[in-house]
Amino acid sequence: MKKRILSILMAVVLMVSALPVMGVSAKKGQVFMDINPDTWYGPYVYPLSEQGIVNGMDDTHFKGRNNLTRAEFLILLGNSVMNKPEFSKYTDLHLCPDADDSNGRPMWYAAYLNWAAQEGIIPAGERFRPREAILRYEAVELTYTVHKAYSSAIPLTPIKEALGFADSADIPESTLEALAACSSAGVISGDTEGRFLPNKTLNRGEGSRMMCSMLGIEPWDKSQIPTPPKFEAPKTGSAYGATYVEFDPQYFTPKVVLAKGKLDTTAPGSSIVSGQNAYIAVNGTTFDDNSSTKDVNGTIVSGGQVVRDLSTPDGQTNKPSFVIDTNGRSSIQWMDITQTVKLTKDGKTYKAIENIGHNLRIGDNNSTRMIYTKEFGSTIPGKVRYALEVDKNNKVTKVYKNSTSNVPIPSSDYVLFERKERGWDNDDVFKYAEVGDTIDRQIVYKGSSVQNIQTSISCGPTILKNGAVYGNSSTYAQEGFDSSSNVVGGGTHMLIGVKPDGKVVIACASGSQRQMGQIMKNLGCKDAMNLDGGGSTYLNCNGRQMASPGRQLTNMLIFVKK
Repeated sequence: MKKRILSILMAVVLMVSALPVMGVSAKKGQVFMDINPDTWYGPYVYPLSEQGIVNGMDDTHFKGRNNLTRAEFLILLGNSVMNKPEFSKYTDLHLCPDADDSNGRPMWYAAYLNWAAQEGIIPAGERFRPREAILRYEAVELTYTVHKAYSSAIPLTPIKEALGFADSADIPESTLEALAACSSAGVISGDTEGRFLPNKTLNRGEGSRMMCSMLGIEPWDKSQIPTPPKFEAPKTGSAYGATYVEFDPQYFTPKVVLAKGKLDTTAPGSSIVSGQNAYIAVNGTTFDDNSSTKDVNGTIVSGGQVVRDLSTPDGQTNKPSFVIDTNGRSSIQWMDITQTVKLTKDGKTYKAIENIGHNLRIGDNNSTRMIYTKEFGSTIPGKVRYALEVDKNNKVTKVYKNSTSNVPIPSSDYVLFERKERGWDNDDVFKYAEVGDTIDRQIVYKGSSVQNIQTSISCGPTILKNGAVYGNSSTYAQEGFDSSSNVVGGGTHMLIGVKPDGKVVIACASGSQRQMGQIMKNLGCKDAMNLDGGGSTYLNCNGRQMASPGRQLTNMLIFVKK
């Protein structure tokens, strides 16, 4: 069988990384927490993962029972016959009713639906039901239709006689020709009872078994499949004047939860974590409780997405950030986020926009280029000189010019804007970007030893560094905490630190920051930092309330059991 057919089969049944909804890239030695030696599809998943063919839905879960949707299937077929960038010209054709959202904006799969409609692969003007799970007979029909439109890319070369199926009476007549072509090409087969099961959905586990057979990859023996580590419950206790929780982050998925889903908004701590399935929850970064805006004074990354970037001012040392990377490893980093966007079109690369802020409140005369997302609000308050609405695939979907007021912030995309014109070529990206253009957005965690950050929250000051108690009035000031700040004084503090073995310690104690550093050292940490404290202290572990806040909070760091 030709290599092209095999690549199509991989796309059809395994949900590879071409889609924005897919998981992280496969990697050698990856252990899936939801596969054990007795999981029936484990012998097929692991050899494919080792060769980089299949992905997990997240960093530790394969989710073999998850179904492919009709949109995912169509995109994978499309990417089998054309290069992905070639589809951009189809984004705004509006040939399929399901290609756009209720506001008329293209969905992430719009280009592929419009392409299929224009090429006669799906009926133009009819609904495609992109989010529904694809059935086996639908997958065969769609594969065959794309084959007829692109026979050189998908030849479906026969390698055996077409199969007969025990449930042939249940197979739609319109599917028979497609089924014969796909079965003779080895694309599809029956179950142990010889049935095609036309109305059954395709899932990832079944696809893995098919792939091993199609690629001639030997399934693993049960003895080769790693046993996922057994869950280790967090350790709680009181010592050295602190109440603490110690746990291994590999068993948890971290994220930062905002009050009411918005920045600079407050709510009771119990309300913020309600419905989040939080096994461990702790108050997050500091905020200005005395202001009407309740500004969150820290950088936040959650689920791999930047939520707020509180850039470090010139002359100030980066605040410490508690970090969990995509491999579940924890660390304390002293970093700053830098965001850059570039525009290249018609062979020309325009001057990049650098030092972009993220979800920060700025005044009418502030010239900082800024990205706003739904966490900031529903509109950009006031006027902007230029704005670009950009989707998650970095495709420009709307362009605003000429001092537009109250530009809407989309719920799933982002807006890049500036309030004041910079002149010369500093505004070229804004001036020349058009709907359909691709923006190259780069995010660098400057100063961090890891770039694959899953979740991060900054606060401070640093109280323990490289195993030594750290901090004095000078270092606190360098990190942006002067001597008048409540953060560096006495009182109750919430602390978070990382031990040499990667375990995380969260503790609540009272005293000076130097005393807090000694406590975290006594608890075995290598690096540690201060979180919000005073009336903001909140700590809950597995339903046990270990510290209760005296005020409403803006954000919390939670850990959900995997």
